[in-house]
Amino acid sequence: MKRRDNILKWIKRAALIVGTGVLCLAGTKMKTQAAENSSSALESSSSASLAGSNTINDSLSSDRDTVTYTLDFNTDGRLNVNIAVYASYFHVVLYDWDGDRIENKSCDYNSNLGFGKNYYSWDLIKGMYYLEVYRNYCRDGEFYDYSLTWDYTSANSNEIEPNDNYAQAQKLGKEAVIYGQLAIYDEQDIYSINLAHQTTITLGLKSDKLEKCYITIYNEDGDREWYDTLYTNNLGSIDEKYNINLDSGLYYIYVSRSSAYIPYTGPYTLTYSSKMNLGAHNMSLSATSYTYNGKVKTPNLIVKDNFGRVLTKGVDYVVTVPNGRKKIGTYTYNITFTGDYKGTATKSFQIKPAKTKVIKLKKKSNGIRVTWKKSSNASGYMIYRRTNDGSYKKIKTIKSRKTCSYLDKGARYRWNRYYYKVVAYKKVAGKTYRSKASKVKSIYRR
Repeated sequence: MKRRDNILKWIKRAALIVGTGVLCLAGTKMKTQAAENSSSALESSSSASLAGSNTINDSLSSDRDTVTYTLDFNTDGRLNVNIAVYASYFHVVLYDWDGDRIENKSCDYNSNLGFGKNYYSWDLIKGMYYLEVYRNYCRDGEFYDYSLTWDYTSANSNEIEPNDNYAQAQKLGKEAVIYGQLAIYDEQDIYSINLAHQTTITLGLKSDKLEKCYITIYNEDGDREWYDTLYTNNLGSIDEKYNINLDSGLYYIYVSRSSAYIPYTGPYTLTYSSKMNLGAHNMSLSATSYTYNGKVKTPNLIVKDNFGRVLTKGVDYVVTVPNGRKKIGTYTYNITFTGDYKGTATKSFQIKPAKTKVIKLKKKSNGIRVTWKKSSNASGYMIYRRTNDGSYKKIKTIKSRKTCSYLDKGARYRWNRYYYKVVAYKKVAGKTYRSKASKVKSIYRR
């Protein structure tokens, strides 16, 4: 009666699942069938596909000590397997479509608690696989329970496979974002770029699954131009970005992993741009300061890339020229880089008031009177004084352009020479623009 109950118990637990792919169950008489490493042996027993959840509760016994699950995935991705075992000596084995063993995992078991929980994951290319659960020894009449949960996460890859050698290299344009995967049977991905002229490429790689990988750049002759080895950072992920100078020509970007260790697999994001990043340091104006004379100012704009190549307006960049450009104020050129370049930049020039002239210095009993020429485009004036060999100090700000003289009461001491200069200024939109200083005029007080 007990054996009959156990058989009924096994039948109820022989539930099969369908997830991201298709899962079939094949009960094999002996584990030695799987050990033959052939897909025909793994599929030799009767099997069926049944819809259900992604969890199976099952048992092994003396006449069924091995169970093989067939999984068929139509995309690259990661297979995650959780198995809880309620006896010792369980094993989980993954085989490929040819029946070749990929990995044999021995399940942990806590004899004090009477169970063991195990988690495994494999990064796989699309295709058919076989997941085998077996136990080293099963006593007659005994059932050894386990619970198997699995899921398959697509890598959502946009890389074009195969791309494992130079002839298969996936061509990248001027910019690209590639979602790729280094898997158990996919140890390398190769991409090709063609540079029209010397440039600085931007290359980045991110992954929260890969523990280690390599990036290498080869030229069209197969010579290595650049490489790096990437490791996980303190946050447990890889996140690197590079700026690499390359001459014109054909190059291959080679992303690879170590073939010796399965955990060095996983999805990654590769970002690439051959568009050189340019900014304000790449542009200059023939003049950045002008003196107001009522005429339109148009300084020449010169734009060069990071290697000194002069860029062409309308091809390599577009520019917005400010309107006006004849009144006192600031005028800004706005540039957007295009074609083989990217980025934005601004460059400004100023038109400042015309300088004034100190007309006369006159000694007074209580100081020295400074008189200067009126400036029609100024808001006011700043008076600077130096005594003997001292330094210039601003002694007064005149806030009216109509006021053109000032009595300096601080210059009443004898046996000193006083030097004066005047700066005209104008306020525009809250900003103060100063003219060049007037020519210095001095007077000696005895």
